[in-house]
Amino acid sequence: MKTPRSLYLQMLWFYIPLAIQAASHSFAHLLVTSVVTHGTQGAAEYAAFQQGNVVMYILAALGMGLPTTAMVYGRSRAGVAAFNRLNARLMLGSNLLQVVFCLPPLDTIVFGRLLGLDGALFEIARRTLLLDIPMLMLLYTRNLYLARLLVEKRSGAANTATMVRFALGAAIAPLFVRLGLCGYFWGNVAATLPLAVDVWLTRRFALAGLRALPETSEDAPQDVTAWAQCKFTVPLSIGGFMLSLSKFMMAFFLGRLPDAATAMSIHYIGYGLVIPFTYGALRLQAVTIAFARETDGGRRAAPFAALVGLGSAALVLVAWLPPVARWYFTSVQNLGPQLVPLARNLVLVALPVALAQAMRGHAEGLAAVRHRTKAILAGQIGYLLALVGVLAALGAQSLVPGYMHGTIALCAAMAAASAVIRLALLRGGKRSPLPAGRAPEIAPQGEKQ
Repeated sequence: MKTPRSLYLQMLWFYIPLAIQAASHSFAHLLVTSVVTHGTQGAAEYAAFQQGNVVMYILAALGMGLPTTAMVYGRSRAGVAAFNRLNARLMLGSNLLQVVFCLPPLDTIVFGRLLGLDGALFEIARRTLLLDIPMLMLLYTRNLYLARLLVEKRSGAANTATMVRFALGAAIAPLFVRLGLCGYFWGNVAATLPLAVDVWLTRRFALAGLRALPETSEDAPQDVTAWAQCKFTVPLSIGGFMLSLSKFMMAFFLGRLPDAATAMSIHYIGYGLVIPFTYGALRLQAVTIAFARETDGGRRAAPFAALVGLGSAALVLVAWLPPVARWYFTSVQNLGPQLVPLARNLVLVALPVALAQAMRGHAEGLAAVRHRTKAILAGQIGYLLALVGVLAALGAQSLVPGYMHGTIALCAAMAAASAVIRLALLRGGKRSPLPAGRAPEIAPQGEKQ
């Protein structure tokens, strides 16, 4: 019987590559941000750029459950072949929707009436959605390869691909800024090129395992047809849609605040600095699943999740330190010096996000172990309702500065998601339906606001 200390060390060594991968991905996104914020519209251009990305993720929502589906069904050649057909169809459908939403009258309805953009910012958001087509194709392409590595518990290999992506992005972004290649177009290029290398490396790492798969597998469900996988994907994708819709609702409410451009700039840039320190906490879903057998179905992993959340919150304080904040917000992200104190305030408000994110990841892991995907869906619905409710309540008064609305709402939404999932699991009892304590390893679904 393993002692809690030795078990926690094993869990920590499994978690660290996943956390580094998530942090590297987030830091790469921050580097792209610096390319966009040095454009002609400054920080406001990045806010419009983000609006275009938000619409992309909503249109791609049908495929958000595919990484999980690949991990559960992609354990045989027959399952992989069916998954590839499903993955390709959903990818092409998402790309088609991207084009349609950039044509009149939908572009005016979405970017103008709903998101409140006009003039140059309207055009930036619309063009960003079109430029996102290659990026979305790459994300779909990576689904199977990344899932294979996680099934094999090769989180280090997946992390290597992400670190190469980060290193390439770290080289490209300052080069683009120095050459004057700035704004939303070059920001998209700076994001897409490293992602293409990431996908290529992930594919190389996963190919040997995919080629060694048997024709059929006892570890996968008996029915591995594309239709069966589609039915499995839909509940998870609905949850992904809820998360994407939450980003849209965030943009909707922030876009209607007094001095909306400033509020959105501080939120997206300030909270963007917090994400690298907190995003990895959601990967506790994968930890809970991978160590389900050793932790009584994942229940004894809760203290570990809490410690990770508190540790992540401590790391967030690094972003609050005056020298770090002044350098990052002014030199890197081109934020006005008068706005730096406000961005630092936002970082402090975001401290509880780390713990809330960690406990939410653990709750989703428990639900995955028990094959209770509906509990995860219920949690994501709770997430959306809490987010919208808090944003609506804060928007009706002026006691809380507008740039803090989004972060406060996110913290409440994450706590609500965790609570709803745990309540749903209590109704279903504590017994896991999986034989011999084995659980399918399911990739976490994260979000960025």
